[in-house]
Amino acid sequence: MVEDENGKKTSRSMHMLHASIDGDTRLITDISKDFESGLKKNPLHPYDAYMLRKQCSSKEAFATGKFGIGPFALNNNNHILTMLYNVKFKEEKGSILTRLNMNRLDRSKDIDGRSILSWISGLINIHVDAAKDPVADKVNIGKYTYNLINLMIRTGFGKRTLWFTS
Repeated sequence: MVEDENGKKTSRSMHMLHASIDGDTRLITDISKDFESGLKKNPLHPYDAYMLRKQCSSKEAFATGKFGIGPFALNNNNHILTMLYNVKFKEEKGSILTRLNMNRLDRSKDIDGRSILSWISGLINIHVDAAKDPVADKVNIGKYTYNLINLMIRTGFGKRTLWFTS
């Protein structure tokens, strides 16, 4: 038995629905589409793939995918452990983490009721599929934002995390 955010005792189950992993990826790609909807579209030009700037941007997008799998895969494992052992930050009066409601790492759902493990799974998936669709670059996920994104996702901010980092 564990306490939820409201102090109510509930039993914790690790049972997850057997759904397609594409649903987790869609959490991130939908936000990416929202970002792109307000941007000016650059027309494709013949032989654009051979231009140095296009090759450099493609290489950077693929490298982001290569290096981003590890930080999110580790946080997937660590989040399950923090859920099992009810890990929380020490609550102090006036603490910024308490004021922002970021003092608990044992939540299973975000502010909107979506699974935190689904968010982490989606973040892993967009890095695995970086060659197919480089979403991580579009939503500012990179080596300088990995730790912040993991902290905010794991404390339950959900899609607000990507809006904040972008």
